[in-house]
Formats: sequence, C-alpha cells, structure tokens
Amino acid sequence: MKYAIFSLMLMIAGCASAQDWWQQPPADDSNHLYAIGEGKTINQARQEALAALAAKLGTTIASTMNRYTQDLGTVSTDDISRQITSNSDDVELSYFRVLQSRNVGDSVRVLLQLDRASLAHKWQQQIAHKTAIFESRLPQPANNLADVYQLYQLTPKAKAIDRLALQYASLTQQSPAPSLTEKLMKLQQQHGVTVQLSGNDAVIQQALEQQLINHGVKLCRSQCQNTVAFTLQEQQQQMFGKHVSIQTLNVEVEQAGQGAAAKTLKAQASSVTSQQTAHQGATEQLIKQLENQGLWLTVGYSS
Repeated sequence: MKYAIFSLMLMIAGCASAQDWWQQPPADDSNHLYAIGEGKTINQARQEALAALAAKLGTTIASTMNRYTQDLGTVSTDDISRQITSNSDDVELSYFRVLQSRNVGDSVRVLLQLDRASLAHKWQQQIAHKTAIFESRLPQPANNLADVYQLYQLTPKAKAIDRLALQYASLTQQSPAPSLTEKLMKLQQQHGVTVQLSGNDAVIQQALEQQLINHGVKLCRSQCQNTVAFTLQEQQQQMFGKHVSIQTLNVEVEQAGQGAAAKTLKAQASSVTSQQTAHQGATEQLIKQLENQGLWLTVGYSS
C-alpha cells in the first residue's frame, strides 16, 4: 500500500514537473528565445508560439529601428512572423524547434525555442543575396533619364534591405550596415543627367522644369543626354452658355535621337465668365495632374 502511494506521488510530481515549462517557460537569453502555444493540433500550437516569438522580436527590432531611422517605416509583428514561420509540417527547422509538447484534453501545448544564431545566419544570407541583386541593377553612372528612373525604381528595394539589415543588427546586437537607402538618395540627387526641355506653353514648361529639378536633373540647351518635348493643344467650345476649354498635353522623351517614352494627359474646364478663365482652369488641372502623378508617370516611363 505504501509503495502504491509512493508511486502515485512520483507520478504526480513527474506530471507537475513536466508542466512547469507551461506555467513557467524558460527565460530568454543571448542565444535563444522561448514561447509557448496551444492549439487543436501541434501545427496550430506551433503557429501560436511562433506568433508570440514574432511579437518579442518585433518589439525589440522596432525599438532598434526607431533609434537609427525614421525613414524606413515600421516593422510589424506580421512582418517578422512571415519571416520566421514556415509552411512545413516539420516541427524542427534550422532556427526553431519544439522543445516540449503535451496533449491536454482536446488541445496540444508546445514549448518553442528559437535559435538566434541560426535565424541571424538566415537573415545574413538574405541580405547578401538581395544586396548583390540590388547592386547589379544600379546604373553607375546614370547616363540618361531612363537610368534616373531606374534609380527611383530601386527605392523600395533599398528600404526593404535596410529594414532587414536593422532586424539582423537588432537580433545580433551589432551596429547596422551602411544604409542602401542613403546611398541611393545620393545617387538620385548627384547623377548629373542633363535634359533639354522645350514646349509651347510657359506655365507647363515651368511645372515640368520643377519636376525635373526635384529629381536632380540638370536643364541644358545643347548636347544634352535627353530631350523632353511637349505640345499643348486646346479646343475651345461654347456649350450650354458656358465657355469650355479642352486641353491635351503630349510629352515625348528622346534619347540618342530616338523616342524613349511618351505620355498624353487631358483636362477640361468650363466658365460662364470668359474663355480665358476656362483656359486657365484646364491648365491648372493639367498642373495638378503633373504634381499628383509625378515625373515618371508624366513623361511615360511609368504607367
């Protein structure tokens, strides 16, 4: 009888010990992060634990990013979760593994361990791969307007790599790598590409000049790398007692004597006062389109 009672006590103590990891998960350290999760299947429990790990990483990484930059946007738990979660049904992957699991009624509970070094290695490989592709697409030097457009197209990729580099720096407690976004911004403003701009309307000319200057383009009169030519056409009508102005703006880009891009914008305005007022209204609409669309849509490089 005493032996049976003693055995029962050992079993109870063993069960309690086995459940200690659920009541008191291991503390995070410099090598590992820990999280628990519960679900109807072990995969669901693992996903819940991964979400908890993502929240931990997201908080740490967001803090690091806020210290270093305000320009890259924020990092969310979902961003981190997508990077550390696998669709594989394997419970042991290169950077996290299930340390403990137990069925409790209809549920499964798990204790998950994430290896900082393995995840850091994965991110380091991703950074190296993405950076190599980024560098290969950099037009150096930028020789024409198409190259400048390519520089601006690379902005989202530079920011994405910088965010990943900051995540890596936060995880490894190292200083972040030099910013690709800052490097790209310097190239965007210091490329020295020249453009000759010509057209038949002073107001449109001024608006296009400002767009080009804002993108680091230098205006010139001869021996330019690109030519941007525009024509403004207008139809004037009387309709229901109103003056109507229908304007069509055609913009063409030439490079080495050949057409490189083209775009057509249209605007319409009416006035009960005068045809001149209608004309001004339509022109103002075109200017707003130029400002809202930006240079690359206006000249036809982007659609």
